[in-house]
Amino acid sequence: MSIKFPPPIEFPPKKRDIVGVYDFYDEPLLYTFIAGKHGDLYLALFASEDDTHKVWLVTQVTATRVTDMVCGRMDLRDMFLRSEFCEVWQFHLPRLLDVDPFCTRQRTERGELTDDILPPVGDRLVRRSETVEKVYRVFSEAYLHRK
Repeated sequence: MSIKFPPPIEFPPKKRDIVGVYDFYDEPLLYTFIAGKHGDLYLALFASEDDTHKVWLVTQVTATRVTDMVCGRMDLRDMFLRSEFCEVWQFHLPRLLDVDPFCTRQRTERGELTDDILPPVGDRLVRRSETVEKVYRVFSEAYLHRK
């Protein structure tokens, strides 16, 4: 069920809270950001849009899981279908954010996610230049900078 609310995490996040961008076209389309009181890590994926709204999938993740995604060991689809924290949120943001300060969110059971909103099966990131150590260093620096 969809409800209107001021989001518990700021979404979209401020630029300073984004710690990794993995796909970009005019704006980040797949990225990680830090949010919440405890500096939790989240993954955001641009899923779809229509004339009035953009739809984003957001789930909490661990640095290990993101490293697996960045190194191509984990399917993008599985980042949401096999979310470690068992919650996936759909954020329906107005295309003009200044028109309505509220967004609609919907907590979605992982089994209810449909093919039209998820990345294709087998879709993986392949970044040959990034090593596991570099990915962990980026997250470590982001956490230290935020505290």
